[in-house]
Amino acid sequence: MRRTALIICFAYLLMGQAQAVPTRKAITIFGLEQAGQFKNDNPYTTYTIQAGSFSKRPNAVKYKAMLSNRIDIPVRIVTINQKQMLYRVIIGPVKDTDTLHEVSRRLLTKPAGYHKSQSIPTSLSPDKKRNPQNFIAFPARDKKISEKQTRTDDNDKDNYRSAIIPIRLTHQQSGNQLGTPVKYHIPLTDRIFPGVSPSRENKSQSRLSGNPPLFLLAAAGEGGSEMAIPINSPAPTDSDSSDETISFIKNGTKVTINLTRYDPKIYRLAHSVFVMNGEVVFAYKVAKAAVKYDPKSIEWRQKLAEVSLWSGNSEVALDQYLYFINHNIEPEKYADKALTLAGQLSNYDAQVTILRYLMKQHPNSPDLFLKYIIAVQKQGFPQKALRVLKKIAGVDNNLVYLRQMAAITEGIDEPDKQIRYLKRIIAIDKSDNNAKMALASLLSSRGDFQAAYQLYTEAAATTPSEEVNFWNNYASISLLSGHIRPAIMAYKKLLRIKSLDKSSALQLVFMQQLEGQSARTYRDAIIIYRQYPDINLAKTILSLGIDLNLWQELKRFLDALSPQQMAALRNRPQDSIAIANIIQHAGLVMEAHDEWQRIFRRWPALDIVQSSYLWFLIDNNDIKQLTYTLDRWSRILGFKPALWEVYSSALNQIGDYKNALRIMKQHRSTVNNDVSMLINIAGLFTQNDRNFEAYYLQRRAIYLLSGQLSGIPIDKIPFTQQFLVAQLMSGHAPQSMIYNSMVLFSQYLFKNSQVDDLILDWALGQRNYDLGNYIVNIHNATGLATAPWMQLTLALENNDQDLLQLLLSDYQDLLPYRDRVTAATRTGNLTLAENLAYKGLEEHPQDSDMYDLFIDTMLPRSNKISAGIAEQTWGNVYGPITRLSARVFVTPSLSVTPYARAWFPRTDDRAIVATTPSVDETVGILLRKYVKRGWWQLKLAERKSLDNFFPISYRWHRDNLVHKLDMDITLGYHSRADETTNLVLGGMKNELKLGFNYFTDSYNLYDMQVSMNQFLGQDGLHLGDGQTLDVHWQHRFYLEYPDWNINLYGTWLNYQTNTGTLSPLLQTLIPAGSDPLIAFYMPVSDINGAVTFGFGQQYRKQYTHSWKPFGEAGVIYSKVFTWGAVAQGGIATSVFGRDHLVLYAEYTVNQQQVNQQQLTNQRQESQILYLIGISYDYYF
Repeated sequence: MRRTALIICFAYLLMGQAQAVPTRKAITIFGLEQAGQFKNDNPYTTYTIQAGSFSKRPNAVKYKAMLSNRIDIPVRIVTINQKQMLYRVIIGPVKDTDTLHEVSRRLLTKPAGYHKSQSIPTSLSPDKKRNPQNFIAFPARDKKISEKQTRTDDNDKDNYRSAIIPIRLTHQQSGNQLGTPVKYHIPLTDRIFPGVSPSRENKSQSRLSGNPPLFLLAAAGEGGSEMAIPINSPAPTDSDSSDETISFIKNGTKVTINLTRYDPKIYRLAHSVFVMNGEVVFAYKVAKAAVKYDPKSIEWRQKLAEVSLWSGNSEVALDQYLYFINHNIEPEKYADKALTLAGQLSNYDAQVTILRYLMKQHPNSPDLFLKYIIAVQKQGFPQKALRVLKKIAGVDNNLVYLRQMAAITEGIDEPDKQIRYLKRIIAIDKSDNNAKMALASLLSSRGDFQAAYQLYTEAAATTPSEEVNFWNNYASISLLSGHIRPAIMAYKKLLRIKSLDKSSALQLVFMQQLEGQSARTYRDAIIIYRQYPDINLAKTILSLGIDLNLWQELKRFLDALSPQQMAALRNRPQDSIAIANIIQHAGLVMEAHDEWQRIFRRWPALDIVQSSYLWFLIDNNDIKQLTYTLDRWSRILGFKPALWEVYSSALNQIGDYKNALRIMKQHRSTVNNDVSMLINIAGLFTQNDRNFEAYYLQRRAIYLLSGQLSGIPIDKIPFTQQFLVAQLMSGHAPQSMIYNSMVLFSQYLFKNSQVDDLILDWALGQRNYDLGNYIVNIHNATGLATAPWMQLTLALENNDQDLLQLLLSDYQDLLPYRDRVTAATRTGNLTLAENLAYKGLEEHPQDSDMYDLFIDTMLPRSNKISAGIAEQTWGNVYGPITRLSARVFVTPSLSVTPYARAWFPRTDDRAIVATTPSVDETVGILLRKYVKRGWWQLKLAERKSLDNFFPISYRWHRDNLVHKLDMDITLGYHSRADETTNLVLGGMKNELKLGFNYFTDSYNLYDMQVSMNQFLGQDGLHLGDGQTLDVHWQHRFYLEYPDWNINLYGTWLNYQTNTGTLSPLLQTLIPAGSDPLIAFYMPVSDINGAVTFGFGQQYRKQYTHSWKPFGEAGVIYSKVFTWGAVAQGGIATSVFGRDHLVLYAEYTVNQQQVNQQQLTNQRQESQILYLIGISYDYYF
């Protein structure tokens, strides 16, 4: 309600009360005599008099000069540009009826030498005089009067003749200034059509069955005591001359005619000569004199009518036509011409006479009847015309008559009747916009703006944009009735066609700002500024552009301003600050600093200047200058409570979260009911890892906001509060509510930067990266800014290396402390990644997510000490295993890892294995070099088991060999062979292994491994060869822990065994009574598969900060050994933070531990693998 009142007040201020609320009425009066008798009791009326209408401008100029010499009222000429140019002489405006009557009295008092029959002579060029048929206005002999041209000219002649204006039969939409009634105009009055003889049927019977003929209705309306108001103006000049004689040449002889003596023979001869020579003025004088002396002569009256038309004396011609009609001298021959001529001369007395005759001939012609009604109305008898119309049967359903009745009631100032007729017109013809606007004008003059608004709204659907008056009125009515958006729409139409005045343009900007249409307001303000350069509008453009982050456009706008305009802008500190911010965001930081120095020289101690400068440094991320300024202003900031908010934000920017929170807490009581500030303080609590306090403040903000919005309809909630609701919803509302909120705010997308950030934040949280990329792409294309952390999230998802490097270079301190570590890792800047990771851990020691970054950053690049012990059982061989290693990075990309492993095997069935080595120990060193998109490693070791030998292996790993495909190649020499228990104890192998990992998406992993092996005894005896193929598919049902998954395994094993006997060293493991065959060591060829279900298997080796159980279990089917089972599980955690503790166990039945000799000897009973142990890694 307040906003509506403000809008209405603003409309009054800008437009003026005369435009906003119609209080005066303008009436145009045709004719000086009517002006002398016109009466009106309304003091709020102005008048104009149409004194004459001419087809030639010199005549109009002469008449204007004559009138100007006799009165002090302004006299002007109005040009009507139609097929034939018309020049109207207009007197006015006249303020009151007394002055109106005085003007009429002065001008109707005839000066010497002037009488009513005079007219202005028509000036003819010599060429036209020689050929009268080429210039005559009405060629009477060979051509009929051109009714078409007459209708066109006359249609415009009386377009605004008076307040009593007829309606058009086929109306067109037209605009209307608010407060001025719409002037209806039907061409039937002024466009006089030739009488068309009705059909024989029409002559004999009425069109309205059972009703009296229209002629009788007209005759019945003749009664009444209404006073006629004559409306015929005197002709301005006359073409007569005071000469009593005229001469002509006949056969070389000069013949003189005395116009005071009538000689029929001489008169006929002179008339013929003058006509043949084109001297129509003299022919007119002769014919006029002849009629004077012989008034009953039909011949001379015919000739007088003819030459009167040629010489421009139309009134005389009309008098002759009326004579013929009144004396029943071939009236049907002259009636149509007379009616046309009377219409041209606006002689309504003559029109009434002629129409009465024509209506007697055609008693049921509606066209003639309507012409008669209009003539009676303009004759000065509107009440009589109205009475006649009312008597017509079915008049309430006849649009033509209803429109005429509405026009009549408008002229006689009876608004109640006019409203009733207009409503009836609209009910019949809903497309009649003229009637709607006329009715709206009447209703608005009575203060019923809502009804007027509804009518204008209906008409707006079919009104073209070019109707300037209509859209101005629509905007005014919409404002007065409290409808802002339709007013904006109307003004924008006018703006598009460049017809919006300055005050309305400023009002459009103001209204759009209230509606929150910042982007549209900015664009419209730019267009308006080009038409109406105004310093206040320039300030509005700067304010809107800053809200929309259109920095480059604003910089170009400032560059286009003149030095005087720039000086005017800099007169206020707020505007100077805005200029500095624009220059800064346009990328001209040094120029922005210069602007700030200019500001400080003028207003060094203003709070707004100091606060804005700190915000400038914060936005520019100028940490050094910000730190320097805070040091220098520490006392100022401490003693200025008004600056505490920016002071806290500045401390937060330089990383001093504790002091920032301390200052915020000091002033918390002053903002304890400010929802926006509570949200900001909650953010600081989060930065200080005080999540409970942050949650409490957010809940309080929700409580306060819900109280503020209680009882307010949803569509009436201000935008700022809607935005706060959406912010708080993100962490405290169901997803469905958040989604609906985002849909609601989508209407402001790309119109408000805060809404863009809100929706983009939500999209990233929902992992809707397609929507996120779409919004950011639009921002980039339109020059809108996107928060660096949002750009970083999308860059990580899109693996945009260039953008990652740019963000780390320019916005490192503004990026989330976790994501910047990941970004540094992705770009290969491992040193930066490690530094950022340690920094994040120091700042947020309790952040479990920060520890997860160990997996991708610190774990692969950090030094590590690992130790572990387990109890292992391989078939009937068992014993403890210990492991110890220490990884040290000598360079950021090269690590050295010395390691040691010891297994103490024993056997409890010497019928299978005769003996075991006392210890199986390995000592070695591993070198790993990280390269772009992969790494390689070299392992050198010494192993002592059944014998002493030196294993060597090389492995190369490549990430993304092709899209989503990783590859491993391994070359091994004397590597550990674990295909059977006996190979573990006394064998080794040389191997070539090729592996692939392929991620189709985050849910599916495929891997395959192909290997070629050469099996050897530890003394070097060649035992055989083998080829294997392993395939695996894993599908995750969830990406987050517990990531339940299903696994399918398949293995193809193909081995070839050498013939011969074993060496003495290898025979030591053979039980007594067994053949010393190589098959004792070699595995069995087989095909097997497995299906398992599991979760969290990666935490067996992957770091986790919290306790994470893991497990996998399933069944195995072997072609050789049939069914078996597999199960493994454990739990992983971190003890001190930078460590990894795992407790684990494994159990497997029938998994490759049976050798060929056991199978031959039918000793293929189930082989079981047990493993239970503990491992610990420490990172430093």
